[in-house]
Amino acid sequence: MTTTFCVQHGKIRLRVKLLPTVADVHRAYTGDKKSPRIARGDLVHGFFEGSVDAKYGGTIALPMQGANLLEIVPHEITHAVIHHLNGVLSHDDEPCSTAIGCLCASTFKQLRKMGVAV
Repeated sequence: MTTTFCVQHGKIRLRVKLLPTVADVHRAYTGDKKSPRIARGDLVHGFFEGSVDAKYGGTIALPMQGANLLEIVPHEITHAVIHHLNGVLSHDDEPCSTAIGCLCASTFKQLRKMGVAV
């Protein structure tokens, strides 16, 4: 069962897709991608996929169980925020840090509402 919800901070709007297990996340990631992570044999616990969709900046895929979401959520949201900022961070990282913190908080709040252990 896959569940999807959205989080937003300012103009950054992300889709969060919850898959049942880490194995499901890994399968979704590997699809037809050529990635150094796959070549090394890494098990992918979560990932961010950017979008050109005007409504969402991209999608973060996470497992409902079998991974440390306290580590994975901030990591993937950081990818999303940097993607939104076109990969460029200025000397003033405060807006970036604030967006990451707020989006992580919103994601954890939704996960807890859904009964996902965080």
